[in-house]
Amino acid sequence: MNNEEKILAMLDKLTSDMAEMKTTQAAQGERLLNIEMRIENTIIPDIKALAGGHMQLLETLASKESVEELKDSMVEWETANKASLSEMWRRIASLERAN
Repeated sequence: MNNEEKILAMLDKLTSDMAEMKTTQAAQGERLLNIEMRIENTIIPDIKALAGGHMQLLETLASKESVEELKDSMVEWETANKASLSEMWRRIASLERAN
């Protein structure tokens, strides 16, 4: 095999490799288009819906400060309630002793 034949064989191999790469690239381009369409039509709307729900939750959730205030109010109410109950029982007991 002389140099010209070797060069022609290499050129033929390069041509077939190039054709194969073009076919592969076209398939990858089609796959990429399908992925882009799925992202645009499915994933992005789902993410937007999720973000909207998250924002709605943030807007409706009570702040940490207001929850702490409610807890403090409940503790005060329970303390006052216990004090008034014990005072009422003390008065009942003193009335029973008086009779």
